Amino acid sequence: QVLKYELADGQTGTNLAEECGKFEITPNGNLKYHIPADGTISTTLGNKTAPSAQGDIVFTDGSAIAYEQNLALTKEQKDSVVAIIFYKGTECSSNSSTRMLGVGFVDGANLMLADNTAYVKNGVVSNICVALPSQPEYYSGNPMYSSMNFTGDKDGSDNWTAITAKETGDNKEEKYPAFKYALEYGSNNNFKGEFSTGWYMPTLKELYFLKTYKTNINNVRQKLGLSKLSGTYWTSSQNNNIIDCFFHINMDKSGNSSDSWDGADVGTGTIDCPFKVCVIREF
Repeated sequence: QVLKYELADGQTGTNLAEECGKFEITPNGNLKYHIPADGTISTTLGNKTAPSAQGDIVFTDGSAIAYEQNLALTKEQKDSVVAIIFYKGTECSSNSSTRMLGVGFVDGANLMLADNTAYVKNGVVSNICVALPSQPEYYSGNPMYSSMNFTGDKDGSDNWTAITAKETGDNKEEKYPAFKYALEYGSNNNFKGEFSTGWYMPTLKELYFLKTYKTNINNVRQKLGLSKLSGTYWTSSQNNNIIDCFFHINMDKSGNSSDSWDGADVGTGTIDCPFKVCVIREF
């Protein structure tokens, strides 16, 4: 590699620490080392200072790199991945603002949504409810499902707050294993700073948009040596017709059947069902 230090016109014998704010070494197209005047070295793992579009892979330093099918990640980058942006738009907003959502790469497995002592066993949290469309609209092969025109809960970032407002006593998260997994996701994965918090379980609408981007998410997971999105995942959206049921999405079914519930990729399950949990956050 070549280091180049240019003096301004008329300067001679200039001290690097005094005159050079920083200089940059670029060993490859993916990784940059920045050396400021104080001599410390910091790394920008991605070639974007921050994520800005669907497909951006986010690293622990806040930088990002755009996903491409033949993208080669260094070991350091693989060890520092936080999320991939799967959505940018207004459909998952409660106030029509643009939101950018990323999904983490570590799933929770075999988690009940809640136990039988939880409020949602016998109570409705109206802020997190989604209305159940009639069959056969309950399939992604149907135009209504494809546009996700279900009424109700869109943005899941405040769903846990809505639930806890109904609960009494301490250690409320112990009643809700799936939500607890999301709440502890940052600390359990040793994320620091902004990425240590803000993770949550997606709504039906958010998880639907995540599934539409599943192929690219799984391609990145494969590069990281992780298992693919597969099986049934909880959402944080409560069924407004059946009190102790929440919506879930199966990542393997096509949802194209209109004559049998067996083909449905969206459904509802009682809160004690052991499903998977994926965790998302806003960027």
